[in-house]
Amino acid sequence: MEMVKLKSLQDYLSLKNRVNDSGFPTLDNQESEIATQLDLIIIPGMAYDNDGTRLSYNKEEPYNEYLAKCEEWKSPPKIMAFALEVQILRDENVPVTDRRPHIILSPSQDIWVNNN
Repeated sequence: MEMVKLKSLQDYLSLKNRVNDSGFPTLDNQESEIATQLDLIIIPGMAYDNDGTRLSYNKEEPYNEYLAKCEEWKSPPKIMAFALEVQILRDENVPVTDRRPHIILSPSQDIWVNNN
């Protein structure tokens, strides 16, 4: 998975013609170089616990791989997630298998996560 800089609607539409088996666009080297300049990534998640652990499913593996790659950058981006109330699991601990966001925003609370 790579991030792509889109300059126009045509850039976006052209991505549909360059999708790999995982459903992500394939890129040339020039496009993938810009990916090291991100300062914020908003990630998906099915549910979170109060410690910020993200419960996901196998289709999110490319996100985890990409986030691990981002940690190697000189200035890694902050990671944010949004969650509805029903997505915050209050009485359960979620197994730690995914990268935790720095913050999870929900209607009733903001969960700040210590990622060190």
